[in-house]
Amino acid sequence: MPVAIIVILVAVLVERFTGSLAAMIVAIAGMTAAMGISARGFGFREWYLAALSAALTIALLATSEAPLAAVVRGLDQAAFLMAFIYLLTMLHQTAASSPSVAACGAYLTRQPPGRRYGALFWGSNVMSVLFNLGAVSLLTPLVQRGLAERKLEPALKDISERRQINALLRGFALNVIWSPTALAPLAILELIDGVDRERWTLLGLALTPILFFAGWAEDRIVARRLLAGRTAAGTVPPFPGRAMAGFFAVVVWLFVLIWGISAATGESIAAGLMLACPILAFGWLWAQRRSPGGALTGLSEIAVERLPGVAPVAAALAFSGYMGRVAAELAPATALAEGLGLYETPDWIVLSALPPVLAAMSFFGVSPIMLAVFFGSLFGALEVLPTDATLLALAISCGWTMAMFLSPFATIVMLLAQQTERRGILVAMGRNWLYALVCLFLMSAFFWAMTGGT
Repeated sequence: MPVAIIVILVAVLVERFTGSLAAMIVAIAGMTAAMGISARGFGFREWYLAALSAALTIALLATSEAPLAAVVRGLDQAAFLMAFIYLLTMLHQTAASSPSVAACGAYLTRQPPGRRYGALFWGSNVMSVLFNLGAVSLLTPLVQRGLAERKLEPALKDISERRQINALLRGFALNVIWSPTALAPLAILELIDGVDRERWTLLGLALTPILFFAGWAEDRIVARRLLAGRTAAGTVPPFPGRAMAGFFAVVVWLFVLIWGISAATGESIAAGLMLACPILAFGWLWAQRRSPGGALTGLSEIAVERLPGVAPVAAALAFSGYMGRVAAELAPATALAEGLGLYETPDWIVLSALPPVLAAMSFFGVSPIMLAVFFGSLFGALEVLPTDATLLALAISCGWTMAMFLSPFATIVMLLAQQTERRGILVAMGRNWLYALVCLFLMSAFFWAMTGGT
């Protein structure tokens, strides 16, 4: 299994930087081998996605004039996503071994009530740049440990946990609209021409604080109603200045590497990120273990011991990417755009419609990555886009965000439901429906402002 994973990583990187057809074939072969080896560990989700992929392939073969080319494009997308999640996992596992990260997490989860929402929201939002789902996996146990240490009465403990988990979930979900390491941008950048990644990041960074303050206000209102004057202040640990400085230094280095590689090679930000992950992981391990040999040993340990454990998630992402691409091949993009009147509809309405549509579709068990690939492929197939490409990409990522904190089928919601022993529908929709409505209104206002109301 580790050999197949390394083949995928090397082949996909070579393909992205050289355009080699041979590398693409090797990457697809490596992906197929990895799936075959890990199939015995698949659960219902993976087999369900495999069955849907097969059904879509049969439909494509029966209806398309060039089905094999479409299948190859779908497989290429699947191999890309599988390689990406493995490369990110390499970085996540490196971060998980850092004492600085643990110190930062402990500090964030032990803030006083008035600052706790902001600390957890921004902690999850920023730490997800390096950790992705690992940020929530790290912070949630720390939240629960802090609650246990304070020995609160059951009702107060339940309210406090609810508020803190909400902050974590929202911060993580909103990372998608700006972070260069989020899956949504990587999928969409590959599919829609003309997207300005730097502008997208800046727009996402402008929108995130707006949605944060809406959530913070909602949290304060809910707390006032639920707590009825009861408070439970804890002891705040000293600020871990050195650990915070170390963590943000790594984040800065990640951004420098991504944009540096992209500028030096002329390749996309997506390609820059993929190559930056192993470089940064090696450098970080070198700093932790004080030797290049120790860093290489650490990387080999991650490749052999940790990456195979991600195989079911990697397979699910690969299947979702394949389905999104093939489903878009089956959909008549131009006829659909004309039938929906997208070219006659004001830009801000087209953009505002995408987040609720993606969120609604996620309730049918469709993963956000499949939706992003589907809509990215659909719009990418149009000769003329109905609106600005960068704003379109941002709107699709906003829909991904909405799906992540509303749908009980989102991976992050299922993870939090497992860790907190609560139903997924309660973690998601049960706690966020009002906030979701406010977010949709604010997103629409943002798109109206960015398009001048046209």
